[in-house]
Amino acid sequence: MELIITSIPGLSGWLLNELHSLDIQAEPAGPAAVRCERASLETVLRVSLWSRVAERVLLPLHQVTAPADMAAEKLARMMDLDEHLAPEMPLHVHAEHDVGVRGDPRISSTVFCKNLP
Repeated sequence: MELIITSIPGLSGWLLNELHSLDIQAEPAGPAAVRCERASLETVLRVSLWSRVAERVLLPLHQVTAPADMAAEKLARMMDLDEHLAPEMPLHVHAEHDVGVRGDPRISSTVFCKNLP
């Protein structure tokens, strides 16, 4: 499985070195993250238990290629929500982006909900 492991911005180099010292293969994924492409549950547990630099261990569910103003909507439409949620459970989507992008959270908020009456 693929994992994205995040850190405070600017510390991804330290995170990468720390993961290598734990015998975890990773590669840079930006100033605040690294990527592990062939990770296991054991990798998740080792990072969670032993890393002092990692903030979160994320498991990507889906990825899309789209303009920033359409990415959240396109991603929500392509996901099989039944695979992840019970029929009565709402799904709240939060997308961070630059000011002026369609759906700017300072102007309005968008919530995608599944099977609401």
